[in-house]
Amino acid sequence: FPVLFYYYTVNIFQDGSTAHTQPIKCGHCNENNVMKLIGDINHVIEVWESEEPYPSSLEFYYTYQLLECPKCKNTTIAGYGWRSDIEDDVEFWESLRYSDFLYPPNSMYSVDVLQKDPAPWFIDPTRIKELSSVKSAEFDLSRLVKLCNEINNCYANSNLFAVVALARSVIDHVPPVFQCTNFNEVANNYAGTKSFKKSVTILNNSLRNIADAYLHTTIRKSETLPNKTQVNFFNDMDVLLAEIVRLLKK
Repeated sequence: FPVLFYYYTVNIFQDGSTAHTQPIKCGHCNENNVMKLIGDINHVIEVWESEEPYPSSLEFYYTYQLLECPKCKNTTIAGYGWRSDIEDDVEFWESLRYSDFLYPPNSMYSVDVLQKDPAPWFIDPTRIKELSSVKSAEFDLSRLVKLCNEINNCYANSNLFAVVALARSVIDHVPPVFQCTNFNEVANNYAGTKSFKKSVTILNNSLRNIADAYLHTTIRKSETLPNKTQVNFFNDMDVLLAEIVRLLKK
């Protein structure tokens, strides 16, 4: 017979923080906003199969979050869950979308409460899968794949300084694939399509400038912090990675 273990943890955030998934529609004022995370309750069910000599376990995770709307200051209780046996990256990231709305009552299990965009990742997991499947005798893509996964982990947790720094690392890492020594040469000299050139020019100018500003600016009397709108280079980064896949796949 299986053996069940239950774990609960409760967290209260005094100063609040940004919720780690996509914006949702407030059930009070109906505005789409990134909510402030006030606290959460994490519930884990661990199921052990008692087959000897190698018992196995399966964990079910569920999180309910107490969220505050930045506009009307009212609270929403929303939840999401996942299992430890999820191996597909796309299925995992989709599981981080809010699926249960317990408060206010009029938003409970309401499909239209979810805002489908933006996605809860910076780099589409299907693109990372394509990069992982590339077999190249000339280039080892393991570091690039690791950078992409770390960008997604940081983005999901709103660690946006790290997102900018890692995205800058990606464009500095890949020029040899295009027979170039630096990304400035990729943007100016690589014989790609016109749309490709536009995307890499944006990465070379806008992404590089934003990254430099946050990486090299010294401490000041007052500061502004990056937000997800400012670091939204999803489309242009995907164009770059898609061209790498096209060049290297057999």
